[in-house]
Amino acid sequence: MRHPLLLCAVLLAGLATQQVLAGDGWQASDSSPPVVLHPADAAPPVQFAAEELRSYLGRILGVSLAEHSPGPAIRLQVRSDAELGDEGFEIRAEGANCWITGGAPLGVLFGAYEFLRRCGGCRFSDLGPDGEHVPRRAVIEAPREPLRLKPQLWYRGLQFIYTEDPDLARQRVDWMAKNGFNYVMHRLFWEEALPADDAAELAFMPVHRARDQRITQAWFDRELAPDIRRRGLKLDMNLHNLLYWLPPHRYFQNHPEWYALIDGQRSTKAAQLCICTSNAQAVATLVDNVKAYLRAHREVKIVGVVPEDGFGMCQCAKCVARDADPQAAFRRGGRYSENPDKSTRYHRLLSQVADALRPEFPDVLVGGAAYVDLLRPAPHAALPENSNIWVALYWRDGCRPIAAQNTSKLNQGFYDILRQWQQAYRGRLTVYEYYMGMAAQKSLPYPMSEVICADWPNLKSLGVQGAVIQCWTSEHSVYALNNLAFARCAWSDRVDHDQVLDDYLLGAFGSVAEQVRPVFRGMLQKVRALAQGDKDLLPNAENVRIFWDADAVGPAQAAVDHARHKAVSDRERRQVDKLAAAVRYWSLAAEFFAAKAQADQLKKSDPRQYQVRLRQVLEDNWPPLAAQLRALPPGWGGALLPRTWQRVLEPMRKAAQP
Repeated sequence: MRHPLLLCAVLLAGLATQQVLAGDGWQASDSSPPVVLHPADAAPPVQFAAEELRSYLGRILGVSLAEHSPGPAIRLQVRSDAELGDEGFEIRAEGANCWITGGAPLGVLFGAYEFLRRCGGCRFSDLGPDGEHVPRRAVIEAPREPLRLKPQLWYRGLQFIYTEDPDLARQRVDWMAKNGFNYVMHRLFWEEALPADDAAELAFMPVHRARDQRITQAWFDRELAPDIRRRGLKLDMNLHNLLYWLPPHRYFQNHPEWYALIDGQRSTKAAQLCICTSNAQAVATLVDNVKAYLRAHREVKIVGVVPEDGFGMCQCAKCVARDADPQAAFRRGGRYSENPDKSTRYHRLLSQVADALRPEFPDVLVGGAAYVDLLRPAPHAALPENSNIWVALYWRDGCRPIAAQNTSKLNQGFYDILRQWQQAYRGRLTVYEYYMGMAAQKSLPYPMSEVICADWPNLKSLGVQGAVIQCWTSEHSVYALNNLAFARCAWSDRVDHDQVLDDYLLGAFGSVAEQVRPVFRGMLQKVRALAQGDKDLLPNAENVRIFWDADAVGPAQAAVDHARHKAVSDRERRQVDKLAAAVRYWSLAAEFFAAKAQADQLKKSDPRQYQVRLRQVLEDNWPPLAAQLRALPPGWGGALLPRTWQRVLEPMRKAAQP
């Protein structure tokens, strides 16, 4: 445990530097509160920044901030600055004025939140007001020396794909802005093409989420777009959307030839590169639909043309004739396989779309994906500069960094792939990361924060300009520390993981940060120990037995009980109760998988007893685990969990049948 005085000193540090505030600069107090000013014609993000400053500074000082007063002033302004770009900012104290200047409106908002961190002591660790630490102070100071800060990564995004609880989703948008994220990646679906409700999932979902969980444009525009717009965040429609641009429910009946020929049949169910890319009319229609979307949604800065999930590509004679390997279209894909001809087809399509969009939409990038058997640059097709490729670090080793050496063979392979992109690609290179271990983790722990801090110096050296993080709103709190670690790496080249952990604990748990520290410290130690061995940490719900073994459960429960006893506010007690519910879920999941593992040992030696033991697991271990799933608080587990748990339960139930 750190010495308390040292901890206080560390917590004074801001988002991206180790500078400690000094006196003799701008000052405001509860007896002389500040006024927050901005130009009358300020853009909505600047106006919102002023509202946020008035709200938080009023809470810190314990006073109501008026829009006009004779006291010290915080002045917000936008001023073009080539060094800061459109998202950087400067905080400068000049006598009775403290200027927060952004290169664009979003930079002003980022500057306002950094002022609240550095000068007000705020921490924005988790979703909603309960996830924030807002201290009470009599005096707020800004240093005499100006602070100039800009992001070190161009792209800092979270993904939205499921229509989860709207209030919680808006809280996540708010969390993004407060922690320096800039892109909202969203995947849309045609409302008229949504499938029927999933009965297994309905049993776990509130009524208002009983419809299929995928985002339509109407839902997005109604529930999220206004909050995104008022903060000035950017939109990226860029995930598994190939059939969104060429929807089968519109075109297949009259134009089946536009869709991939698989095993002799044109199909609407084909996966991955599921259209006939050699069909000029299909490609032209796709381009027209992308243009129409961009004309109707001018705020979108990146528009993806991304294959659907899974594997496959068209096997028609015209497509195959252009492949270097005539058998390429008939090979089955795999997690770490590679299909250069498929990559070439895909990159030709991306180039066609990018070239077609450039005249009318010169500021829009065309997004594309490099994943599974499309991981490497295509050998026979170069991508244009007005593109953005994200490389999916799919099924990476989560206990070691992506690096050239002193890491796992798996992660070294990803490093080499990124180096190939660095050498061959002229556009903007980003990565698609799974800091929640993918849905396979089922909202169970995946403590990667130290690894994330070790990753990013290496990724930056390869020219990687950012990341989008797969993490659902309903489980954001489980992986908030991981997401916060990335946020710090995105704004600084020097990130102290201990400081990230300190800030997270203070923001999420306030005065009982030290009491809950053992819960997180213990899991991080398990990851370090795993990294010393020869096994990789891959996404799997059974990982909970690594992080949450018998040695961990007792200390974690004691830590939560101690924190609940020491909590001094309702906010802290609510946060501790949320963590306690998650700890209970993790413990029950560990017991479930331990019992399943014991049954699995009998599968070959005693099949009948194996079936008996499986039935016992389903009858004894699953019901309390399912009950705890339903009891998880918002942000600590959600609507996706029942569906992902079905992937565990269904084969167990089948195997347990006599």
